[in-house]
Amino acid sequence: MRPIARVHRQRPGVHDADRVATSLIPVAATAAALLSHVRPTGTIQVDVVLTAAFALLASLAGRRARPPALLIFAGAAVAAASPVGAVVAAALAIALAIASAFPASAARPSQCTLLGASVGGLGANSFLHGTDLALGSAVALGIGGTLILAVSAYRNCTLSTRRVARYSAWGVVTFCVIATGAWGYALLGARVDVTDGIDHFEAGIDAARDGDSERAEAELNAAATSLHAARNTISAPWAWPVRVLPVVGANARAIDLIAEAADDLSRSAAAASDAADVDTFQSDTGRIDLDAVRRAERAVTAVEQAMTIARARLDDARSPWLVAPLAHRLAEAQGELADAAPLVRNAVDAFRAAPVLLGESQPRRYLVLFGTPDEARGRTGFPGNWAELVATKGQVTLSGFGRLRELNQAGLDPVNRKLTGPAEYLARYGRFTPETWHNVAMSPDGPTVADVVAQLYPQSGGAKIDGVLTIDPVGIAALLKMTGPVSVTSFKEPITSANAVDFLTRRQYLELANDDRIDLLAEVGVATFERLLAGAAPGFVAAADELGDAVTGNHITFVAFDDRVRPLLSRTGIDGALPPVNGDDIAVITNNAGGNKIDFFLRRALDYRVSWRPDTGDVTATLSINLTNAAPSTGLPDAFLGNAIDRGSPFESLPRPGVNRQWLSVYSAWTPTAATLDGKPVLLQYETELGRRVSSLLIDIDPGAARTLTLTWNGQLPVGGDYTLGFTAQPLVNPDTLALAVTILEKDDATRRTETRVFVLDRDRRIVVNRD
Repeated sequence: MRPIARVHRQRPGVHDADRVATSLIPVAATAAALLSHVRPTGTIQVDVVLTAAFALLASLAGRRARPPALLIFAGAAVAAASPVGAVVAAALAIALAIASAFPASAARPSQCTLLGASVGGLGANSFLHGTDLALGSAVALGIGGTLILAVSAYRNCTLSTRRVARYSAWGVVTFCVIATGAWGYALLGARVDVTDGIDHFEAGIDAARDGDSERAEAELNAAATSLHAARNTISAPWAWPVRVLPVVGANARAIDLIAEAADDLSRSAAAASDAADVDTFQSDTGRIDLDAVRRAERAVTAVEQAMTIARARLDDARSPWLVAPLAHRLAEAQGELADAAPLVRNAVDAFRAAPVLLGESQPRRYLVLFGTPDEARGRTGFPGNWAELVATKGQVTLSGFGRLRELNQAGLDPVNRKLTGPAEYLARYGRFTPETWHNVAMSPDGPTVADVVAQLYPQSGGAKIDGVLTIDPVGIAALLKMTGPVSVTSFKEPITSANAVDFLTRRQYLELANDDRIDLLAEVGVATFERLLAGAAPGFVAAADELGDAVTGNHITFVAFDDRVRPLLSRTGIDGALPPVNGDDIAVITNNAGGNKIDFFLRRALDYRVSWRPDTGDVTATLSINLTNAAPSTGLPDAFLGNAIDRGSPFESLPRPGVNRQWLSVYSAWTPTAATLDGKPVLLQYETELGRRVSSLLIDIDPGAARTLTLTWNGQLPVGGDYTLGFTAQPLVNPDTLALAVTILEKDDATRRTETRVFVLDRDRRIVVNRD
């Protein structure tokens, strides 16, 4: 025999206030729910309706539920709540649930109804406002508590109400099954297109990197076609009903947004791969088509805009309701777009800057300095030769070249040349007669050197220049990757990207007479530039990796004086500027003081040991610089072992053959507290330059010998952050090796852990050690 449902009938004496309050509480709970930010489907309009309905039904169910069910529901709300306000609301719900079980309340049904409605409304809003509802314990508590509340209310309803509830529940379940099934079918239908689209997109990007613009365009167009088809399948009308379902709807919406972003981005990339094919910009005569550059700028700008929209869509797709695999893939896509954004921004700015640099509105003149690391100077090497380039409406011509000594002898006498700055440069290098060209590149900062060069060139027989380009043998080898081999009159073998560095840093000094050798670097460089300027280069994109490595390693630097261009060059590091000091910072710079090419034999090994207390920011550090001169004392040409410094130089005496004399400078964030040379205390010269403390000394290294300079300093880093170290590389024939050890100390100075790393300093390094 079926139990008869208990029916609450209005009894005589029921207070009107109870009846009014019982009616208003569900309304108030619904209004409060509208203020929540829970988005179980990701569609705001649907989520507003669902959250309001949840609060309303919970409050109505609370009117019929028994005290134990009310207590369980309120307890689940307390367990899931986190903010103080939500915890208070849930705790109040528990108190009311307990009160509903007392005999005094039971004797007054209207009061039980009032208390139950309050518990349901408070508990529901505690769930909605008090937690970042996501797949996990909070949702489990919410579902479990709500089911218990609903079952208890169902059992205490009239038969007609139960019937309506059953039919409604079956209708909702049926809708959920059909909607989810239709969406799942759409996903299966789009699976092949999504896979093909991703494969084509990755192949297109690879082809673009390889310089194959035709294949890149074809692959990216195929990707766009596949991804567009997948997008249409996923967003078909019969797949849309799933959007109103909690959890499933949020995942469906995220997948649709991802597909939409990928579709639009692949289409923009396909269009840009054709318009931005830089290998088609140059005609057979070498002229750069500036109209094509402008078209490329517009195409790449469209890609940037598509990326901005794609990032916004992916941000919009984020939801705590996403299943873990989808959330992980979404985070990966966001990271990839974030990494690509600066590169695309630089590409836009590069295409925008190109017409300015190539003389679209007025001729532009640039001085090229050919440096060699065999004789260390700052970060360019000794610039023994020069060339002048003039750009007019996209046509770049070589207007002159020669030896550095010609610039010393031309124009004003060096005594009468005037430098007006930079002030730090003059203060630090004024003793080395910077008005002569041989020492112009002693500073490790590219913009500083370019500033000085721009002042000296017009006083040395040249015209006003718009920028300075420096290049060394590694940079020339990278350009030869583009142009192919070049031939020079003084050497029987073609100079290729494979043999250029060895030939220009070693073989020329061993195999050629002095007169043939002096102009060889410029001869190779000029021949390479002439092929570039004549339009004979087979491909810029194909050599992009080599060029990128050469720029990153400061083997090619370029400083332009136009304010429209300088920010791009600074941001990309092409200008060879010393990076800004941010935390601990080190740069070791040697300037050859013997006037020879003996730095071919120089080996530098750096050992940096740091003790750091994160709680105070205190840093104690020791840097050991081991300099080894692998040169013999005899048996090699004077270009390697001799000394060509004039006796009137700032240095007191000339070193004997085979001795490597260096002016060694250590740039650091803090002033050293102690210094030793080969274990003995040594006096250093302390100066400042470019926001750094500079410690310098003149050091002689005998043939086959090694010397070690050790510096110690105490410093302070911000409390609460990680340990950061910037290590600036000096381009040398033999790159430095760096052994780093960072010991993290506890508050009592006990060792927490030590991290060790070893680097080859072929480029600037930014090193971060986490405190935890």
